[in-house]
Amino acid sequence: MGTTLSSAANGAVVTAATPAFIFLFANWILAESISRRRISALLLSTIGVIIVVDPHSDLLSPEQFWGSVSLVAAALTWALYSVLIRNVTRDLSTLAVSFAAFLGRLLVAFPVGLWENSYQTWGNISLTVVAGVFYLGIISTALAAFLWNKTFELLDAGVAFLTFFAQPVVGVILGVALLDENLSASLLIGNVLIGMGLWLATSEEISSQGEKHESL
Repeated sequence: MGTTLSSAANGAVVTAATPAFIFLFANWILAESISRRRISALLLSTIGVIIVVDPHSDLLSPEQFWGSVSLVAAALTWALYSVLIRNVTRDLSTLAVSFAAFLGRLLVAFPVGLWENSYQTWGNISLTVVAGVFYLGIISTALAAFLWNKTFELLDAGVAFLTFFAQPVVGVILGVALLDENLSASLLIGNVLIGMGLWLATSEEISSQGEKHESL
């Protein structure tokens, strides 16, 4: 709803705030430490996303207000969900938690889908469309959600959230490889900063795990 009422560029910028919300929720709910390295990683990656998206090309306007509000709400609720996943997978399997989350989503998505169907036209349903729907449902939703939940089971939320920044990097790579899009200087610089942020955070996790192993 947010991207429909707002725009793709605004959606990318606003939802890029999700890791920052995860960072804060992880400190509040899970009592995870806020190290300087994690803060630096968050800042580097956020700057990288802003450079990639280039918000100056599509500024916010009064007509996009409710879309932006929806995007902020999505970022907040997704951040809280991610941190709670980290909390509950300490006692439950990731598969069980992912299935329970799927049932919860279904309770919301199904009635809303019926309501939307009352005014939204279907259009032509081709084999390509059907294949796309199955891809979205199985790969981009079910498998992606499970892997996201598994990441938060294995890593601190303060580190796992940085994988969120891999999306614009992958998007740029696929755009260049499949759509013949140009790799501009801003895209290159932004992706380098995102990569540096990911490396900064994961290197801290690796070093901390090494220290724990040595202590054992």
